Amino acid sequence: MNTKIPIKIPIFMLIVVAITIYQLVVGIIELNKPAGDDYSEGEAVEITIYAGFRAARLEHKFFRVIKAWNDYYYLVVDKSGMCKMLVRADSSWNDKFNTENGFAKEFMTVKGIVKTAPEQISDIIRQKNYSSDYGVSETLYIDTLYERVAWCRIGAFAGLFSAVGLFLLRYRLVASEKIRTRGAAAVIMSSLIGALVSGAVCLMTYVLMM
Repeated sequence: MNTKIPIKIPIFMLIVVAITIYQLVVGIIELNKPAGDDYSEGEAVEITIYAGFRAARLEHKFFRVIKAWNDYYYLVVDKSGMCKMLVRADSSWNDKFNTENGFAKEFMTVKGIVKTAPEQISDIIRQKNYSSDYGVSETLYIDTLYERVAWCRIGAFAGLFSAVGLFLLRYRLVASEKIRTRGAAAVIMSSLIGALVSGAVCLMTYVLMM
C-alpha cells in the first residue's frame, strides 16, 4: 500500500532545517569575522595586552548538578594604557602575568568578540569596585574563546540537521515499504540517536559558553 506522508511533517521539518542552516551560517560567519576598533556588542576586536589579572571565575554545571567547567575572566589593560576591558580566556592566562605587579610577561595580541557579561560576572565587577576603580565596563567583555563557542554552535546544529535528515529518510522508507529488515531500520535509528545525542551535547555546551 502506498502511504502518503502528511504535509504537516515536511513543513515542520523545513522550518527546522531553515533554522539549522541559519545557525550554521551564523557560526561560520562568527569564525571569520574581521577584527576592528568598534567595542560594541557583537563586534570582533583585537587588542595587545600590557597588564592584567584574574578578576572572576564562573562555574558551569549541567542540569545545575554535574560540574562541567569554569570560565575565567581577566581585567586587562591594552598597550596604550587607555583601554581597560574584561576578557574571558583560558585558565592558563593566569601564568602570563607577573603576580607582583600584574604586568604581562610578554605582550599578547588577541582577537575576540565583544559580548554581554553574565549577570553573575557583572555583580562581581560591581562588588569588587572594578568599574569605579578601573573604569571597566560592567556589562561587556571580550570573549577570546569565541572560536570554541562557534564550533559548538556548528556541531550542535550539524547534529540536528543530520538527525532531521535521518528521520525523514526513515519515515519515507517506511512509508514506501522499502525497509524490509529490522537490521536496516536499526542502523538508521542508531544513527538518528547518535546524531541527536552529539547535537544535544554540543548544544548544551554552546548554551553554557555563549
